[in-house]
Parts: sequence; structure tokens; C-alpha cells
Amino acid sequence: MDYIPEHELPKFYNLSAIFISLTLNEGGTALPIIEAMACRKPVIVSDITVLRETIKEAVFVKPM
Repeated sequence: MDYIPEHELPKFYNLSAIFISLTLNEGGTALPIIEAMACRKPVIVSDITVLRETIKEAVFVKPM
């Protein structure tokens, strides 16, 4: 898939049943997770400090 313009992102979030963001990178951004939550999608995210401090309603998965 190519670049998706920002104004089209909600369409793609709403086509999904769930949003999963798994990373080991503590320096990442939570913006895509917040956008998915704004579209009322359940989220599964890595249990890392930056996400624990930012995201309150998610299923947290320990990174390996």
C-alpha cells in the first residue's frame, strides 16, 4: 500500500475491526493509536512506558 493522505485515514480505520501496534521502540508516537481510538476501534499495543503513560484504554502486550 502506498501513502494514505491524512484526510483518508478515518476511512481505513473504520474498515478495520481492531488496531494493533506492537513495537519495542520507546521513541515512537502514539498518534496512530489515538486516531484509531477516535474511530472507536479497540486497540492492542506494546506494554512499553511511553504507551502506558499515554494510552489508558487498551490491551497491553509484553514485547519480547
